[in-house]
Amino acid sequence: ERSLIASIIPPYYFCGDTAQTVKNNLSYKNSLYIVAIFNSFIADFEIRKKITSHLDMHFMHTLHIPRLLENSTGQEKKTFDSLVERAAKLICTTEEFADLWKEVMGTKWTKNSGVTDDKARAKLRAEIDAIVAHLYGITEDEFVHILSTFPIVKEDVKKLTLEEFRKWKR
Repeated sequence: ERSLIASIIPPYYFCGDTAQTVKNNLSYKNSLYIVAIFNSFIADFEIRKKITSHLDMHFMHTLHIPRLLENSTGQEKKTFDSLVERAAKLICTTEEFADLWKEVMGTKWTKNSGVTDDKARAKLRAEIDAIVAHLYGITEDEFVHILSTFPIVKEDVKKLTLEEFRKWKR
């Protein structure tokens, strides 16, 4: 369904040779923001124009990422925080992410902190895609076109994403 899938892995975990990993000095909030952008239909649409069958790190450096930071203000802060919160709910589903959850959300992680229900997860992903599309300044017609380029993605996922796009106001 997707060419680019990003996440944060717990400390001391590793990936096999086909998964690209990056150790960075970014805060958890900035890392979650980037993960949210990378997992969007917009970033995937952009990266698919550049790759064939394998996604190497040099392609990642070519992505255009809106430069919001955790110390942004006003509407930029609201957008940043919205993406970070949703990404945290999708990623922090196990105890290995307790420290990340505590730093980002300001509360102690519990087994109910992360979202594991499939419908709720789908809604969070759709909200992230909607927010990111608006962040990039994508029009509804452009977004419809972008969604149409994902033939394997189920129509109900595209429909929910488009509905969230229409709801989200920057």
